[in-house]
Amino acid sequence: MDQRTAAGGYSGKQYNYTVVTNGTPVNPDVFEDMGVAKDDIHYDAANYAYVELPLTAENARRMRSMGNVTAIIKREGEGADPDIFPQSENYPWNVDNFGPLWIPSKGDGRSDRREPAAVPADHRNLRRE
Repeated sequence: MDQRTAAGGYSGKQYNYTVVTNGTPVNPDVFEDMGVAKDDIHYDAANYAYVELPLTAENARRMRSMGNVTAIIKREGEGADPDIFPQSENYPWNVDNFGPLWIPSKGDGRSDRREPAAVPADHRNLRRE
């Protein structure tokens, strides 16, 4: 199922955020309603902040509207991550911006639709088959 929005993004795409409160934690039912897993909720009581909280854009907007939320900061990777394959200036991918990545399967008849720039990145793996 394609979840693209009119702007070309994906509706379910998440980024990590730091969400700072006025000292009053967010009700756990709110996170459950947003679909945030309990294991992803890390509250730093000393700083009144949730750290590395994975939220969609819609859930971030919802958090901003809460009376006890004083700040919300999007944590987005910048530039190429040397630990992400392929290591190429043509693919400045990181954990937040990865792809699109199309993996061909034998006999799917789509090999003629590949971007020429994708061939060098795929070539090392494909010739091993």
